[in-house]
Amino acid sequence: MTVKDHEKDVKEVKKAAEEATKANQPMLASLLQRAQTAVQSHLDHAKQIQQSLEKGGSHGTGSAGTSGTGSSGAGQTSRSKPSGTQQ
Repeated sequence: MTVKDHEKDVKEVKKAAEEATKANQPMLASLLQRAQTAVQSHLDHAKQIQQSLEKGGSHGTGSAGTSGTGSSGAGQTSRSKPSGTQQ
Protein backbone atom coordinates (compact mmCIF):
# COMPACT_ATOMS: atom_id res chain seq x y z
CA MET A 1 0.00 0.00 0.00
CA THR A 2 1.12 3.50 -0.68
CA VAL A 3 1.04 6.52 1.61
CA LYS A 4 -2.02 7.81 -0.26
CA ASP A 5 -3.83 4.52 0.33
CA HIS A 6 -3.08 4.67 4.06
CA GLU A 7 -4.22 8.31 4.27
CA LYS A 8 -7.50 7.36 2.58
CA ASP A 9 -7.95 4.41 4.93
CA VAL A 10 -7.35 6.55 8.04
CA LYS A 11 -10.03 9.00 6.89
CA GLU A 12 -12.52 6.22 6.11
CA VAL A 13 -12.00 4.43 9.43
CA LYS A 14 -12.24 7.71 11.35
CA LYS A 15 -15.49 8.56 9.57
CA ALA A 16 -16.90 5.09 10.27
CA ALA A 17 -15.97 5.42 13.97
CA GLU A 18 -17.74 8.78 14.17
CA GLU A 19 -20.82 7.33 12.48
CA ALA A 20 -20.84 4.38 14.88
CA THR A 21 -20.67 6.79 17.82
CA LYS A 22 -23.59 8.82 16.44
CA ALA A 23 -25.57 5.62 15.88
CA ASN A 24 -25.08 4.66 19.54
CA GLN A 25 -22.87 1.67 18.66
CA PRO A 26 -20.14 1.98 21.33
CA MET A 27 -18.57 -1.44 20.77
CA LEU A 28 -18.26 -0.86 17.03
CA ALA A 29 -16.97 2.66 17.61
CA SER A 30 -14.33 1.35 20.00
CA LEU A 31 -13.23 -1.31 17.53
CA LEU A 32 -12.98 1.25 14.75
CA GLN A 33 -11.00 3.65 16.93
CA ARG A 34 -8.47 0.90 17.66
CA ALA A 35 -8.33 0.10 13.95
CA GLN A 36 -7.75 3.78 13.23
CA THR A 37 -4.81 3.79 15.62
CA ALA A 38 -3.31 0.77 13.87
CA VAL A 39 -3.83 2.20 10.39
CA GLN A 40 -2.36 5.53 11.53
CA SER A 41 0.71 3.68 12.76
CA HIS A 42 1.04 1.99 9.38
CA LEU A 43 0.67 5.38 7.69
CA ASP A 44 3.41 6.89 9.84
CA HIS A 45 5.71 3.99 9.01
CA ALA A 46 4.90 4.24 5.29
CA LYS A 47 5.75 7.95 5.39
CA GLN A 48 9.09 7.19 7.04
CA ILE A 49 9.90 4.62 4.38
CA GLN A 50 8.86 6.97 1.60
CA GLN A 51 11.05 9.76 2.98
CA SER A 52 13.98 7.38 3.32
CA LEU A 53 13.57 6.14 -0.24
CA GLU A 54 13.36 9.69 -1.55
CA LYS A 55 16.70 10.37 0.11
CA GLY A 56 18.15 7.32 -1.61
CA GLY A 57 18.46 5.13 1.49
CA SER A 58 16.76 1.99 2.61
CA HIS A 59 14.13 2.08 5.34
CA GLY A 60 16.31 -0.10 7.61
CA THR A 61 13.61 -1.21 10.02
CA GLY A 62 15.49 -4.37 10.86
CA SER A 63 12.33 -6.40 10.50
CA ALA A 64 13.88 -8.76 7.95
CA GLY A 65 15.76 -10.66 10.63
CA THR A 66 12.90 -10.82 13.08
CA SER A 67 10.37 -12.74 11.04
CA GLY A 68 11.69 -16.16 12.09
CA THR A 69 11.55 -17.87 15.44
CA GLY A 70 15.24 -17.46 16.15
CA SER A 71 16.61 -20.02 18.59
CA SER A 72 13.29 -20.58 20.34
CA GLY A 73 12.63 -23.74 18.30
CA ALA A 74 16.12 -25.19 18.80
CA GLY A 75 15.26 -27.26 21.87
CA GLN A 76 11.86 -28.30 20.64
CA THR A 77 12.81 -31.89 19.77
CA SER A 78 14.27 -32.60 23.20
CA ARG A 79 11.17 -31.23 24.90
CA SER A 80 8.85 -33.41 22.84
CA LYS A 81 10.44 -36.65 24.11
CA PRO A 82 9.05 -38.29 27.24
CA SER A 83 11.04 -37.38 30.33
CA GLY A 84 12.32 -40.92 30.89
CA THR A 85 13.71 -41.34 27.34
CA GLN A 86 17.48 -41.63 26.96
CA GLN A 87 19.21 -39.90 24.08
